[in-house]
Amino acid sequence: MSKIILHVLCSGNYSGAEKMALQLIDNYPDEYTGVYFAEHGVIDSVEHISREKLCLVEKVNYRELFKIVKKLKPAVIHAHDFRASIFASMLPTRSKIVSQIHQNPHWFFGFNLLVLSYILSCIRYSKIIFVGNWYTKNKWFNKLFGFKSVTIENCVAADIVEISAKLNVQDIGEVDVLYVGRLSKEKDPIRFINIANQVLEERALTKFLIVGDGDMKNECIDFVNELNIGDSVRFIGFSDNPYAYISCAKLLINTSKFEGFGLVAVESLLLEKPFLSQGVGGLASIFSTNRKGICYSDEEYVKKCIDILSNQTSAQKYLVEKTVIKEKFCNIRLWVNQFLILYR
Repeated sequence: MSKIILHVLCSGNYSGAEKMALQLIDNYPDEYTGVYFAEHGVIDSVEHISREKLCLVEKVNYRELFKIVKKLKPAVIHAHDFRASIFASMLPTRSKIVSQIHQNPHWFFGFNLLVLSYILSCIRYSKIIFVGNWYTKNKWFNKLFGFKSVTIENCVAADIVEISAKLNVQDIGEVDVLYVGRLSKEKDPIRFINIANQVLEERALTKFLIVGDGDMKNECIDFVNELNIGDSVRFIGFSDNPYAYISCAKLLINTSKFEGFGLVAVESLLLEKPFLSQGVGGLASIFSTNRKGICYSDEEYVKKCIDILSNQTSAQKYLVEKTVIKEKFCNIRLWVNQFLILYR
């Protein structure tokens, strides 16, 4: 009988953490069975996910988690965010608990109630996994629980990205600059729109596309209309195949205030598209061999964006070699084995 690994997420999204949990489940050896426990939401509309592996509820809380753990009796509870981890730590269970953190919010690097709550819960975890080594900057955390913390960077199935990029998507139209991600405060889409407006002042025919949804969607649409750039900045909403849009764009811009890893950056580089960002969180590791795409101001974003759009030959200098990306971030078997070692 296979051992059950229960993956817990306090969201209904389908982005970095969610993709990684499902990718793990898809690639477990026969001795393990993965179950995905999360909230209803965007993930309900993702057609290629097998419904058999999903256990979705309206709201993930301690009570719902207690019920599913009592029913399934998993060998391992693999929590994928701060809240899910804390809920798991409170359970009266003999299941091994692994906490994996995919984001690096600013509050984690101070000493506050949120950090204290997580630090207290860390006593229960057999291992704590981060997708980047940025956690070492929190001296309090590192001193107390650095001994049980490890870094496992995210992994991308290169073949799926490359095949999906060739699939037809309706109404793509002309795309010069692309934004892929949630429309939420930490992703700072308003800054992307400001950058778009500045680029349009110098290149009036540039076409921008925003792929993603979130609680800031209406605010972003209103801001685009306020700037009177609606003809140049389009919104597509959520797509479970952003790779088709990436393949049609000339470059991507990321304006995140913080990133745990930066999955879209790897996907973009696999499709040989320049990616401009602030280099926060895990993005620093992705661009460690070529930092030309790192931007420290809006002016730098605008300058580099126009440079890429004006000269596709010049765009090559912003890329990280595809072979380097595949070797570092696309070995699924090695990636899965790192987790299996921690489960045992």
